[in-house]
Amino acid sequence: MDEIVPRLEAAATPTAPALLLRRWRPSDAADLVEAYRDEALRRWARADVRDEASAARWVREQQEGWETGSRFAFAVV
Repeated sequence: MDEIVPRLEAAATPTAPALLLRRWRPSDAADLVEAYRDEALRRWARADVRDEASAARWVREQQEGWETGSRFAFAVV
């Protein structure tokens, strides 16, 4: 059976760019580290992302959540 790959898209508006919501991928780890350099984001996020290793671990946890049906996290790109 083929795997269903969820993707949600929102078109651009005059005041906002288009958005794509998709499952997290291992290749997102470096971008996740960069995002976590933002103090405002860290204030609201619970993940402990400090470097590529911790980001890769977090991404794996999100992937495992999809596989078990216990978590459905989306990357917003």
